[in-house]
Amino acid sequence: MKRFGWLLLAIILVWPGVALGQTATDTFVSNSTGLSSPAKNAFTVTPHDTNQLTFVTRGIWVGAAGNMIVITSGGDTVTLVGIVAGTLIPLRVHTIKATGTTAASIVGLY
Repeated sequence: MKRFGWLLLAIILVWPGVALGQTATDTFVSNSTGLSSPAKNAFTVTPHDTNQLTFVTRGIWVGAAGNMIVITSGGDTVTLVGIVAGTLIPLRVHTIKATGTTAASIVGLY
């Protein structure tokens, strides 16, 4: 049994694509990014009444349930009511207001 454990460890360490410290391969790196493409980057959102986000989002992940007041990239102020925890909202916004926003653990995707 001891030999089997060492053999298994050796296979895991040298198996292609599983080696420790190996960089992930991005097979989509040469594809152009469109609005229907998955987001490439993410950032933690701290809602603020006047400051805009660092990036206009292409989506917002809401980790904790609540309401959220946003200003869209088109300039509309919208109240999103009753957002369930774990919701991905495909909305382009530049501001998430602090006043009136009760949702938490918000991540901006772009």
